[in-house]
Amino acid sequence: MKGDLATVVDIQIEQNSIQLLSIDLKHIYALSNLPAHHRDPFDRLLIAQSQVEKMTLATVDGAFDRYDLDRL
Repeated sequence: MKGDLATVVDIQIEQNSIQLLSIDLKHIYALSNLPAHHRDPFDRLLIAQSQVEKMTLATVDGAFDRYDLDRL
């Protein structure tokens, strides 16, 4: 990685028009509606955020296909 982490992240956000998604209570509450197809808590949060925000989730993890979401 060339440069410190903050600089690299700032450059990538600018160059790729990345928008950061905060974790809100609505995302936390959506976790209670998820079936237990996936055990990783971080992945489950991504699934909940994807469903609540109606966003496509980019992942190679096929376990995500068992949830009602769009996966890229």
